[in-house]
Amino acid sequence: MSSSLTAARVASAASAGPSAVHRRRALRAQAPRDRDVKSRAATAPATAPVADEPGTAPGGTRHPTQGPFAGTQLDSSKTIEELQPFYNGYRSGYRSVPPSDETFGYIDESAIEGEIPTELLGTLLRNGPAYFEREGDDLAKRYLDGDGMVTSVAFKDGKAFFRNKFVQTECFIAEQKAGKYLEPSIFTADDPRKPIWWHRTAVDMVGIDRGFTGDPQMKHNGAYNVMNWGGSLVAVDYAKPYELDPDNLDTIGHGASELSSTKHTSHYRVMAEKDGSSRLVTMLNNINWRNHTTTSNFCEFDEQGKKVSDRTFTFPAAYVHDMIVTDDYYVLFDCPVRMHLKNTFINYPQGKTSLSESIAEDTSRKPMFRLFPRHDGVEEKVISTDKFCFSYHHVNGWQEGDKLIFDTTTWPKFTLYFLDIVDADGKVFWPKMSFTRFVLDLKTGACDAFDLDNHPCEYPAVAPCATGRPYRHAYLCTSAHAAADNDEVSGPIHQLTKVSMKNTDPYCKEVEVQHYYPGDTRFCMEPLFIPRSQETSGVHGSGGDGEDDGWLIGMVNNAGSTTDVIIIDCKDFASGPVATLHLPRYVPMGVHGSFSAEYICGPDDES
Repeated sequence: MSSSLTAARVASAASAGPSAVHRRRALRAQAPRDRDVKSRAATAPATAPVADEPGTAPGGTRHPTQGPFAGTQLDSSKTIEELQPFYNGYRSGYRSVPPSDETFGYIDESAIEGEIPTELLGTLLRNGPAYFEREGDDLAKRYLDGDGMVTSVAFKDGKAFFRNKFVQTECFIAEQKAGKYLEPSIFTADDPRKPIWWHRTAVDMVGIDRGFTGDPQMKHNGAYNVMNWGGSLVAVDYAKPYELDPDNLDTIGHGASELSSTKHTSHYRVMAEKDGSSRLVTMLNNINWRNHTTTSNFCEFDEQGKKVSDRTFTFPAAYVHDMIVTDDYYVLFDCPVRMHLKNTFINYPQGKTSLSESIAEDTSRKPMFRLFPRHDGVEEKVISTDKFCFSYHHVNGWQEGDKLIFDTTTWPKFTLYFLDIVDADGKVFWPKMSFTRFVLDLKTGACDAFDLDNHPCEYPAVAPCATGRPYRHAYLCTSAHAAADNDEVSGPIHQLTKVSMKNTDPYCKEVEVQHYYPGDTRFCMEPLFIPRSQETSGVHGSGGDGEDDGWLIGMVNNAGSTTDVIIIDCKDFASGPVATLHLPRYVPMGVHGSFSAEYICGPDDES
């Protein structure tokens, strides 16, 4: 999940107040600026061919599928072997991008199909691992191992300005200078530090260099998300955000503002408050297997980027990746995991597994929802569910009387699927996720669970006005295929899907599902919803038409050769993009991103 920073009130937060503007000017003075737009105009290469007409189903028939549980209409005409071309195309989306490919400039009109809506104002921001090898050393074999590259597309007056730049973390600078890998991330198996056993036992596990704390300090690659809030533009992976210059994406560094000084992860929410303002909510989770605890820290920032709330809670060891925020609670989905003893004490010290592979499925307990109070006077709660499942990315949630509704993407078997996605072939377990709703009873502690749609899905998004409120429309990346010879196997994430619930009743099970299928060799990344205007951005909690009165924007990878940005009118979803922008540089399959209602990363004028 990645919330879009585009609600009307969030737009004012992005432009911020005088203090934020003053801070931004000071930050800009610290970094060089690249202003020679004309000398490096961004023109697009030829696009990759596609097997099917964009917007058509795998068999050539037109989407959408409609009706209750339309997700059952997956194309199941192909066996696992026949799905291999789709997996091959998907895997090709992770090829390395060298830093020499950094560029900027307007996207040429010849590289745009259709027309960019003139009302569209703001900046698409994307982040993800992009640099996977140095001097022929492909040590970063795992997708999340790569160095982070931020990509921006700034929209104004029907034009688009492209820019991409790598996040200059301390390790990136040192490794570029050395021409080789020096430090592992939490996803690195083949450790560049030698001897491996010494560093992984004495240093990582015992903490001989840190007062025997046993808290591993791993490489930061700044590769998982990027957001613009309260005058600060930050890239973040885990715990250490890096401030970026909003003019040119140059790295200013960690600690340049309250937001970049606060440790947090790539997942956040933007909440509308009762006084009409908006708040950015961040979180940081730290597992300590030595004392079997997890510590979660939640911070809230006002529209000027000032930290106005800081709360910390401790509970039994658990891995949590994302959160839902409601009026009263920070909600974590504590899925049943435990320490993987063999990986932790045998395989990790030998360099056979990464630190991230030190957890495994725990079948001895149920999943639990942990509800932590946002305010004084609210009671902390723990509610379990009989539905045994796992989840990374959540859709949305809200409180309604004594009920708390929690929508997420779930799958029935634990997997570190970020290890699978690069080498996926469907022959080993591939997470077949469903769009699932949990209804928690805050009085009795009961929990009901049911699926809203069973298309294998990931990377959900909702309208900014709907965050933490009753809502009707959700947007996701989904698979279009299911293997004919194995009901546990689906094709890779391929298309964009709009799931529309009939109403906002917590127990509503009637949905309409529409798809945009981009073609057999084109693969959609995480989408973001952009409201059309302040007047049509929807009333908070209305579940009204404002939730789909806008555009869905996302990147599409053309089988590892080129990358596009597509813009879909959500009121006419099944018709496909109103504009397709062929980017001047290849962008690998990314992780997360956001949309800033502020025009940044582009030129100040048309010159």
